[in-house]
Amino acid sequence: MTARSRGACMANITLEQLRALPKAAEISEVVEMPEWGEGVSVRIRALSLTQREEILREGRVAEGQVDMQRWNAMVLKAGMADPVLKYDDALTILELAHEPVQRLINRIWTLSGMTPEGQIAKAAVDAAEAQFRE
Repeated sequence: MTARSRGACMANITLEQLRALPKAAEISEVVEMPEWGEGVSVRIRALSLTQREEILREGRVAEGQVDMQRWNAMVLKAGMADPVLKYDDALTILELAHEPVQRLINRIWTLSGMTPEGQIAKAAVDAAEAQFRE
């Protein structure tokens, strides 16, 4: 059932409205990291589709093979807003205990509307397809 068939009156977004939408880097959230100390948190930001494609391209070592250390370091480097990380800083974070680091990486992907594997989330695909059909 489309929005039109439900009686909803939807207007197409204008180019000006589209240009005024927040860029991925402007979308952020605070993630509490209690494993790193009481009251400790970091600020993460969403990744753009361009950043996702760069991470996919740079993290791939051969067809169908990914260097997961490089992949995860690139996600942390691109997705951490505060503190800001360099690539070597991200590699250092990957040496910490697995669970909090993996949770942080997963939150970056989720904030970006993607799965932890960097795939576009099914809900985002479904919403886009529904809009396209209308």
